[in-house]
Amino acid sequence: MKARRLDLGLTQGQLAAMLKVDETTINNWETGKRRPTIKLIPNLISLLGIAPFGQPSTLAETLKLERSITGLSQRAFAPMLGVDPSTLKNWERGLRKPSTKTWARLGPIWKNLVIVESDERSYRQYHFRLWAQPTS
Repeated sequence: MKARRLDLGLTQGQLAAMLKVDETTINNWETGKRRPTIKLIPNLISLLGIAPFGQPSTLAETLKLERSITGLSQRAFAPMLGVDPSTLKNWERGLRKPSTKTWARLGPIWKNLVIVESDERSYRQYHFRLWAQPTS
């Protein structure tokens, strides 16, 4: 996140003002002391053009990133996947994986993965078009 902020020529103070947070908050994110709240992630992605925690490499990370991009809680995001919030919570923590039946139902969602690459560093944003999918 820091590298991207610097690439854009922004100070911590400028980014903080844009996000309406304290400069210390930006510092805490960049040093790994804290993570941005879910509600701030969409604005952060919009301003920086990248997801603040890097590229997902597991199902758990992918689900967390997608939920972060939308700014939704687990309670709000779970119905989009056709599961209850506790199931999503277990998936995001890597404690469980979807059953074969659930994978079959989620298959069309995974096919809607959009990878956007931008600028010389090839930053990537992974984004699923879940809200366009039926939840039945």
